[in-house]
Amino acid sequence: MASTLKVNELQHTGGTSALTVNSSGVINLPQAIAFMAQKTDATTHSAGGNITFNSTITAHSGWNGTTFTCPVAGKYRFHMSAHMQSMSNSGFQIGIAKGGSVVVIAYAYNATSTRERNSCEAILSCAAGDAITFRLIEGDVYAGGNQGVYCTGHLLG
Repeated sequence: MASTLKVNELQHTGGTSALTVNSSGVINLPQAIAFMAQKTDATTHSAGGNITFNSTITAHSGWNGTTFTCPVAGKYRFHMSAHMQSMSNSGFQIGIAKGGSVVVIAYAYNATSTRERNSCEAILSCAAGDAITFRLIEGDVYAGGNQGVYCTGHLLG
């Protein structure tokens, strides 16, 4: 025997809307934990340290432009993509760090006539309060327009 639950909205006992369903069956999760940011200013970021993103596309309160602080424990997916600035024979390496330790990297060796693009991503088990940062480990990144550097993250569950 099948059961049918007919609701338009699920709320926490405190009144916060957790899920809505419209008449077409489209589900909206208004409290979703997710962010996307870009570095679009016309500066070049050199190796060493966390990248500061000056343009936030969508944000959760855990995102501050440089660091995402996980608001709840769970599995998260993080992604980063960057475009190298220099056109010289040199290495280019980006990474995603959790709690100050790099957990995943992307590396390329650049030829003199190209600018490499790298991407890396990770699915990480995180505790509430874990800090995630996005780093340039080697080389330099281009940060102009929509072709520069971006990062994303969201809670999987």
